[in-house]
Amino acid sequence: MYLDIDDVPLVINIILVLLIFLQFLLAIKSIDWPAFFVFRLRQHLVFGSFAVVVCLWQLRGWLDDSASIYMLGVNLMTLILGWAFSSIIVLMASVALVLLGVNSLDGWPLNTFFWGMLPVVISLLIYRLVVYWLDNPFAYIYLCGFFATVLTLVIPAAGLWLLLIMMGHSGSGVLATYLTYAPVICISEGVLSGMLLVSFVIFLPDWVKTYDELRYERNAKDKYK
Repeated sequence: MYLDIDDVPLVINIILVLLIFLQFLLAIKSIDWPAFFVFRLRQHLVFGSFAVVVCLWQLRGWLDDSASIYMLGVNLMTLILGWAFSSIIVLMASVALVLLGVNSLDGWPLNTFFWGMLPVVISLLIYRLVVYWLDNPFAYIYLCGFFATVLTLVIPAAGLWLLLIMMGHSGSGVLATYLTYAPVICISEGVLSGMLLVSFVIFLPDWVKTYDELRYERNAKDKYK
Protein backbone atom coordinates (compact mmCIF):
# COMPACT_ATOMS: atom_id res chain seq x y z
CA MET A 1 0.00 0.00 0.00
CA TYR A 2 1.19 3.51 -0.79
CA LEU A 3 0.10 6.59 1.19
CA ASP A 4 0.64 10.09 -0.19
CA ILE A 5 1.15 12.00 3.08
CA ASP A 6 2.91 15.36 3.17
CA ASP A 7 2.45 16.43 6.80
CA VAL A 8 4.39 13.77 8.70
CA PRO A 9 6.29 15.36 11.63
CA LEU A 10 9.95 16.02 10.90
CA VAL A 11 11.09 13.98 13.91
CA ILE A 12 9.30 10.87 12.65
CA ASN A 13 10.73 11.33 9.15
CA ILE A 14 14.24 11.66 10.57
CA ILE A 15 13.85 8.49 12.67
CA LEU A 16 12.50 6.55 9.70
CA VAL A 17 15.30 7.77 7.41
CA LEU A 18 17.92 6.75 10.00
CA LEU A 19 16.37 3.28 10.32
CA ILE A 20 16.22 2.92 6.54
CA PHE A 21 19.86 3.82 6.01
CA LEU A 22 20.99 1.76 9.00
CA GLN A 23 19.46 -1.33 7.41
CA PHE A 24 20.92 -0.28 4.05
CA LEU A 25 24.43 0.03 5.49
CA LEU A 26 24.15 -3.31 7.30
CA ALA A 27 23.02 -4.89 4.03
CA ILE A 28 25.98 -3.47 2.12
CA LYS A 29 28.38 -4.65 4.81
CA SER A 30 26.99 -8.21 4.90
CA ILE A 31 27.27 -8.88 1.14
CA ASP A 32 30.26 -10.73 -0.27
CA TRP A 33 30.84 -8.29 -3.11
CA PRO A 34 33.80 -10.09 -4.79
CA ALA A 35 31.69 -13.26 -5.05
CA PHE A 36 28.75 -11.23 -6.36
CA PHE A 37 30.78 -9.71 -9.20
CA VAL A 38 31.99 -13.17 -10.18
CA PHE A 39 28.64 -14.97 -9.93
CA ARG A 40 26.78 -13.86 -13.07
CA LEU A 41 23.51 -15.62 -12.17
CA ARG A 42 23.24 -13.67 -8.93
CA GLN A 43 23.85 -10.44 -10.82
CA HIS A 44 21.06 -11.21 -13.29
CA LEU A 45 18.68 -12.07 -10.43
CA VAL A 46 19.45 -8.86 -8.55
CA PHE A 47 19.13 -6.51 -11.52
CA GLY A 48 16.13 -8.40 -12.85
CA SER A 49 14.41 -8.22 -9.46
CA PHE A 50 15.02 -4.47 -9.34
CA ALA A 51 13.38 -4.01 -12.74
CA VAL A 52 10.44 -6.23 -11.77
CA VAL A 53 9.87 -4.38 -8.49
CA VAL A 54 9.94 -0.96 -10.14
CA CYS A 55 7.39 -2.10 -12.72
CA LEU A 56 5.26 -4.02 -10.22
CA TRP A 57 4.99 -1.12 -7.78
CA GLN A 58 3.61 1.10 -10.53
CA LEU A 59 0.67 -1.25 -11.19
CA ARG A 60 -1.67 -0.08 -8.48
CA GLY A 61 -5.31 0.50 -7.69
CA TRP A 62 -6.36 3.63 -5.83
CA LEU A 63 -8.52 3.54 -2.70
CA ASP A 64 -8.77 7.35 -2.87
CA ASP A 65 -6.60 10.28 -3.99
CA SER A 66 -3.97 9.63 -1.30
CA ALA A 67 -3.82 5.84 -0.98
CA SER A 68 -3.24 2.98 -3.38
CA ILE A 69 -2.65 -0.77 -3.22
CA TYR A 70 -0.30 -2.93 -5.27
CA MET A 71 1.52 -6.26 -5.20
CA LEU A 72 4.45 -5.98 -2.82
CA GLY A 73 6.51 -9.06 -3.67
CA VAL A 74 9.11 -8.34 -0.98
CA ASN A 75 8.83 -11.67 0.83
CA LEU A 76 9.44 -13.76 -2.28
CA MET A 77 12.34 -11.54 -3.28
CA THR A 78 13.86 -11.89 0.20
CA LEU A 79 13.66 -15.68 0.01
CA ILE A 80 15.30 -15.72 -3.42
CA LEU A 81 17.99 -13.07 -2.97
CA GLY A 82 18.42 -12.86 0.80
CA TRP A 83 17.63 -9.94 3.10
CA ALA A 84 20.68 -7.85 2.15
CA PHE A 85 20.05 -7.58 -1.58
CA SER A 86 16.30 -7.21 -0.96
CA SER A 87 16.93 -4.26 1.36
CA ILE A 88 19.08 -2.58 -1.27
CA ILE A 89 16.57 -3.25 -4.03
CA VAL A 90 13.52 -1.90 -2.18
CA LEU A 91 15.46 1.23 -1.26
CA MET A 92 16.68 1.79 -4.83
CA ALA A 93 13.20 1.03 -6.23
CA SER A 94 11.56 3.54 -3.90
CA VAL A 95 14.08 6.19 -4.93
CA ALA A 96 13.51 5.35 -8.61
CA LEU A 97 9.75 5.78 -8.23
CA VAL A 98 10.28 9.22 -6.70
CA LEU A 99 12.61 10.21 -9.54
CA LEU A 100 10.05 8.94 -12.06
CA GLY A 101 7.38 11.10 -10.43
CA VAL A 102 5.24 8.12 -9.42
CA ASN A 103 5.66 8.65 -5.67
CA SER A 104 6.06 11.89 -3.76
CA LEU A 105 9.25 12.83 -1.94
CA ASP A 106 7.32 13.89 1.19
CA GLY A 107 5.93 10.41 1.74
CA TRP A 108 9.18 8.62 0.88
CA PRO A 109 10.41 7.85 4.44
CA LEU A 110 7.05 6.52 5.64
CA ASN A 111 6.35 4.34 2.60
CA THR A 112 9.91 3.12 2.15
CA PHE A 113 10.17 1.98 5.75
CA PHE A 114 6.73 0.40 6.20
CA TRP A 115 6.36 -1.05 2.68
CA GLY A 116 9.99 -1.81 1.92
CA MET A 117 12.43 -2.25 4.76
CA LEU A 118 10.06 -3.57 7.43
CA PRO A 119 8.66 -6.38 5.22
CA VAL A 120 12.23 -7.53 4.53
CA VAL A 121 12.91 -7.75 8.28
CA ILE A 122 9.65 -9.65 8.87
CA SER A 123 10.50 -12.11 6.10
CA LEU A 124 13.97 -12.66 7.56
CA LEU A 125 12.67 -13.25 11.09
CA ILE A 126 10.04 -15.75 9.97
CA TYR A 127 12.60 -17.58 7.80
CA ARG A 128 15.05 -17.83 10.70
CA LEU A 129 12.35 -19.12 13.06
CA VAL A 130 11.06 -21.68 10.57
CA VAL A 131 14.53 -23.00 9.74
CA TYR A 132 15.47 -23.20 13.43
CA TRP A 133 12.31 -24.84 14.76
CA LEU A 134 10.92 -26.66 11.71
CA ASP A 135 13.75 -27.93 9.57
CA ASN A 136 11.39 -29.25 6.88
CA PRO A 137 10.95 -28.29 3.20
CA PHE A 138 7.15 -28.23 3.47
CA ALA A 139 7.31 -25.91 6.48
CA TYR A 140 9.69 -23.70 4.50
CA ILE A 141 7.33 -23.50 1.53
CA TYR A 142 4.08 -22.96 3.42
CA LEU A 143 5.27 -20.82 6.30
CA CYS A 144 8.01 -18.82 4.58
CA GLY A 145 6.21 -18.66 1.24
CA PHE A 146 2.55 -18.15 2.11
CA PHE A 147 2.29 -17.23 5.80
CA ALA A 148 5.22 -14.81 5.76
CA THR A 149 3.81 -13.01 2.72
CA VAL A 150 0.57 -12.38 4.58
CA LEU A 151 2.42 -11.04 7.61
CA THR A 152 4.58 -8.73 5.49
CA LEU A 153 1.35 -7.04 4.42
CA VAL A 154 -0.64 -7.10 7.65
CA ILE A 155 2.02 -6.09 10.18
CA PRO A 156 3.25 -2.96 8.30
CA ALA A 157 -0.36 -1.90 7.67
CA ALA A 158 -1.25 -2.29 11.34
CA GLY A 159 1.92 -0.50 12.44
CA LEU A 160 1.35 2.38 10.04
CA TRP A 161 -2.28 2.57 11.11
CA LEU A 162 -1.29 2.89 14.78
CA LEU A 163 1.35 5.49 13.95
CA LEU A 164 -1.13 7.66 12.04
CA ILE A 165 -3.67 7.37 14.84
CA MET A 166 -1.02 8.53 17.34
CA MET A 167 -0.30 11.45 14.99
CA GLY A 168 -4.01 12.26 14.82
CA HIS A 169 -3.93 11.90 11.05
CA SER A 170 -7.22 11.59 9.18
CA GLY A 171 -5.56 9.14 6.79
CA SER A 172 -5.96 6.43 9.44
CA GLY A 173 -9.46 5.90 8.02
CA VAL A 174 -7.90 4.85 4.73
CA LEU A 175 -5.78 2.28 6.52
CA ALA A 176 -8.86 1.02 8.32
CA THR A 177 -10.42 0.51 4.89
CA TYR A 178 -7.27 -1.27 3.76
CA LEU A 179 -7.42 -3.60 6.75
CA THR A 180 -11.04 -4.34 5.85
CA TYR A 181 -9.94 -5.64 2.45
CA ALA A 182 -6.70 -7.08 3.79
CA PRO A 183 -7.87 -10.73 3.87
CA VAL A 184 -8.56 -10.72 0.12
CA ILE A 185 -5.41 -8.76 -0.75
CA CYS A 186 -3.07 -10.66 1.55
CA ILE A 187 -4.35 -14.15 0.79
CA SER A 188 -4.17 -13.49 -2.95
CA GLU A 189 -0.54 -12.35 -2.79
CA GLY A 190 0.26 -15.12 -0.31
CA VAL A 191 -1.09 -17.81 -2.65
CA LEU A 192 0.74 -16.31 -5.62
CA SER A 193 4.02 -16.08 -3.70
CA GLY A 194 3.63 -19.62 -2.44
CA MET A 195 3.01 -20.94 -5.95
CA LEU A 196 6.00 -19.09 -7.36
CA LEU A 197 8.21 -20.28 -4.51
CA VAL A 198 7.18 -23.90 -5.14
CA SER A 199 8.00 -23.47 -8.82
CA PHE A 200 11.43 -22.04 -8.05
CA VAL A 201 12.19 -24.71 -5.45
CA ILE A 202 11.25 -27.53 -7.82
CA PHE A 203 12.65 -26.30 -11.11
CA LEU A 204 15.29 -23.71 -10.14
CA PRO A 205 16.45 -24.41 -6.57
CA ASP A 206 19.81 -22.78 -7.25
CA TRP A 207 18.01 -19.47 -7.68
CA VAL A 208 16.61 -19.51 -4.13
CA LYS A 209 19.32 -18.41 -1.73
CA THR A 210 17.42 -19.40 1.42
CA TYR A 211 16.55 -22.93 0.24
CA ASP A 212 19.11 -25.59 1.15
CA GLU A 213 18.13 -28.63 -0.90
CA LEU A 214 21.10 -30.72 0.24
CA ARG A 215 20.31 -30.18 3.91
CA TYR A 216 16.72 -31.33 3.51
CA GLU A 217 17.84 -34.39 1.55
CA ARG A 218 20.40 -35.24 4.24
CA ASN A 219 17.78 -34.85 6.97
CA ALA A 220 15.42 -37.18 5.11
CA LYS A 221 18.10 -39.83 4.71
CA ASP A 222 19.02 -39.65 8.39
CA LYS A 223 15.36 -39.90 9.39
CA TYR A 224 14.62 -43.04 7.39
CA LYS A 225 17.86 -44.98 8.02
